[in-house]
Amino acid sequence: MRALLSPVHRIWALLVDETAALITPMHERRSRSRHVLTQTAGGFILQKRRGSKLVTVAEGSLATIGSALKRTAKQQPMDVDVRLGERMVMRRVVQLPPTPPEHIPAVVGLQIEKLSPWNSGSALHAFRIERDGAQAPGALMVRIAIMARKFWERIEKDLAAAGLRAATLGPISESLSEGPPLDLLADPQARHAKARRNASALLLLLLAGTLIGSTIAYLQVAAAERDLVAQAAQAAALRTELETQMADNAPAEGAQKLLQAKLADEPLVMLLNALSAALPDGTYLTAFEASGAEIRLSGYSDDAGALIPLLESDPNLDQVRFASSVFVDRETGSERFEVVAVRAGDAS
Repeated sequence: MRALLSPVHRIWALLVDETAALITPMHERRSRSRHVLTQTAGGFILQKRRGSKLVTVAEGSLATIGSALKRTAKQQPMDVDVRLGERMVMRRVVQLPPTPPEHIPAVVGLQIEKLSPWNSGSALHAFRIERDGAQAPGALMVRIAIMARKFWERIEKDLAAAGLRAATLGPISESLSEGPPLDLLADPQARHAKARRNASALLLLLLAGTLIGSTIAYLQVAAAERDLVAQAAQAAALRTELETQMADNAPAEGAQKLLQAKLADEPLVMLLNALSAALPDGTYLTAFEASGAEIRLSGYSDDAGALIPLLESDPNLDQVRFASSVFVDRETGSERFEVVAVRAGDAS
């Protein structure tokens, strides 16, 4: 059993990693605060987000900004996205050899010790895997930001004195209206694990939706088949009863007509079974109706246009055509179709 599940586990892990790589940048670039505190040559500038614009609130040293805000000790600190310049935050892009996702944080920690005078324990760091740019097959491009923990502790103390609190911490980016692309305050391993959990939840949700949709379609077709089987059983019971009456030399003209009408519907079960087997993958019926010689099929298909020649090749059907225009269902992405045909031998 373990040998059978191993390939499935590898495929699932690959899907989770690819999905996590897609959704992680969206989470990392989401701003958490309405204010941005950016380091400048002469101190800092505090700005407030208003739509896609940044409006200056105060600038100067952190003490000056704190005085301008006039926040009291009883008030909660103001959350700000802190952006520091290259003198404080070192940024590097490195290429890693092919590495399992669970080992990437540890490998990045070793790179930090090579790239900076600090080890991973005495420095704040954040990293993001870039999807493009690797020169070797299977290699990973990783963008890393590093800052000495002792530098940040001094700035954090000054922020608290000014009535401010860092919601995120990152390097100055090109677009200050967005959240920092790398957050030095977030635990890299926890962030990586959270991205994988989010990716797993998303994939499970998509899988559940697919299974539910397939189950509903199967139940609808099964219900239609049960109805036709029940009709065939009723027709068979009526035939037996009428044949018994005719054997007793008491056939009625009305009963004979009724028998003929009911017996004419018996091939419908075989026709539906043949159609169900002939329909291609990605196509299923939601309704099957018969009115006299006319057959009406409704359902969904990945390629509804291919159904007409497929049904025309069935010797039991004539005059196959669409009863209405084909349209795409927004929820499922499949094409909704309605086809009418005439049973062979009954076409006029």
